[in-house]
Amino acid sequence: MNKQLLIKVKKTLLLFMLLLTAVSCSLDDDDANFHYEFVPVVAAEFPENFVLGSTYTIPVEFARPTECHFFSNFSFTRPDNTTRRIGVVNSVFTDRDCSDISGDESIQTNSFDFMVIYEGTYTFQFWTGEDADGNNQYLEIQVPVLTEAPSN
Repeated sequence: MNKQLLIKVKKTLLLFMLLLTAVSCSLDDDDANFHYEFVPVVAAEFPENFVLGSTYTIPVEFARPTECHFFSNFSFTRPDNTTRRIGVVNSVFTDRDCSDISGDESIQTNSFDFMVIYEGTYTFQFWTGEDADGNNQYLEIQVPVLTEAPSN
């Protein structure tokens, strides 16, 4: 490589690095334009029973309160082997003017896969909000587990 070409490449790289540094985004939480928030679950769809060792896709309906709320993830806690406490987490943008959403327009659906690894009955507790005293409220659904698939 000749000397002039090498100098041009170095200058181009230097310019590129300076430009990248100037336009890069801050990773500080103080500058974030969003936060995470739980939103109420409206309904969840389950089979009548589970079969041990099987995996099921569970659709969950939740209420999106504003145009600034977007599905992010599910939050799972496991108080014991067969109980799952589940919340729907939304990203909420804070740097926009957003209209409230109500009625059927606010309902969205997302799903998660669930693998059945314990015998007995699974209890699912979906967060639906807080009562007037600030206590968490849950939609509770119980699904018994069969050790083998029923014959038709």
